[in-house]
Formats: sequence, C-alpha cells, structure tokens
Amino acid sequence: MKWQLWLEDIGALGTHTLFLGSTLLCYLAGNIFVAKQLLVAYVVVCALTVITRLLHFKQRPDKAAHKDWMEKIQAGSFPSGHASRATSLFIVVGNFLSAPNFLVVSGLLILAVAGARIKQNKHDIVDAVFGIILGAAVGMAVILMLPTG
Repeated sequence: MKWQLWLEDIGALGTHTLFLGSTLLCYLAGNIFVAKQLLVAYVVVCALTVITRLLHFKQRPDKAAHKDWMEKIQAGSFPSGHASRATSLFIVVGNFLSAPNFLVVSGLLILAVAGARIKQNKHDIVDAVFGIILGAAVGMAVILMLPTG
C-alpha cells in the first residue's frame, strides 16, 4: 500500500545511514566542525539508546523476536532510536544553518518520524516521546559543549 511506503520513507529520516551520510556530506563540504558535532551526537545518542535498552528492556508492540543479547537490543522498543537520531541530527544541522524555517520543518519531520514508528507498530507514544527528548538533550548538549564560535 502507498501509505506503508510513505511510513518507511519518513522513518528513514532516523536511520543510521542518513545520519552518518549527513555527517560525511558535511565533512566533504568542508564543514569539519559540524561533521564533528554530528559524529559526537551520533555516538552519544546511540550509546545512550543501547545502555537504556540494556538496563530497561521493553518489548516492541509488534513483539519482535530475539535469540541473543544483540538482537534483544535491536528488538527493544524504549527509547525510539529513529526519533532520537532524527531529533539530534536536525538540532545540530538547524543550529549550523540558523534558519527559523528549517527548525519549523525539522520539528514537523521529527513528529512525522515518531508517528511513522508508532504507526508501524515499532513503538508506542512513550517510546517516541522519550526518543525525541533524548535526541533533543544530546543535540543541545553537543551544541553547548562544542560551540562553533
């Protein structure tokens, strides 16, 4: 169905590939400092997601199966990694661009990513909201700890 493809496309905004690809593009474009901010944000958000899932495992709504601890981390629902990655990515890039319109569009895209993950039965609202909060906290911390100026 067309809406399922749309959900997959929107959800892709929170993937590892898009985040690391954006980081590489910044580096290749000569924005080394933004690339460093993005890389730090990526590592921190992924580490915090894994640690949270190890300490507090929550089964996905679709009951994804797992055989070992690595699959268990990926089968965990709390927090939404897609929502946290998308949020931290858009915050760091938005800070660099300093464009209010980008921040508005980013906010809508973050909500769309979270909504898509809920609709795909990968997360519930709590997982998505906590993922957004985690991503926002990491993005803001990276900006404050690694200022461009």
